[in-house]
Amino acid sequence: MWSEFGISRDTQRMLDTLIKSNNKLNNLKLRLRFVVTGSIFCMSLFGLAFMKLSLIPSGGDVLRIIGAFSGEKLLLALLLISITLVAYSNSLSKKVESTKKKYEGLRAEVIDKLYTSWLNNTSSEIRDRISKKMSDEYGINMVYKTKQ
Repeated sequence: MWSEFGISRDTQRMLDTLIKSNNKLNNLKLRLRFVVTGSIFCMSLFGLAFMKLSLIPSGGDVLRIIGAFSGEKLLLALLLISITLVAYSNSLSKKVESTKKKYEGLRAEVIDKLYTSWLNNTSSEIRDRISKKMSDEYGINMVYKTKQ
């Protein structure tokens, strides 16, 4: 894949690792979106079910609300699922941040390596072609260390 650029094997491995890291980060972000959406859906469903099955029939009496709530397995299941999804989304969010930091560090290292003499042919044309390929095919910014 990188043979057309005439770069060393360690640089090829770095670029491949950067692509894998980018894919992993994107997959984690997508999974986080699904989990957050599921959490919101379950919490909304719980709220509606709580109102319909517990709050409205009880007439505002706290003891009847608690009794109706504890007697409805659907409410308990929705509450448990909502809590689980929120906890999982929190854990996943931390994992996304950790993976993002690692990815950004590796990306900065690769950018630094692009400006050193790792090329067999040290022309900026090759560096520009690699940057263009990474941007076009994988959406990875190889020009600036900070996001533009």
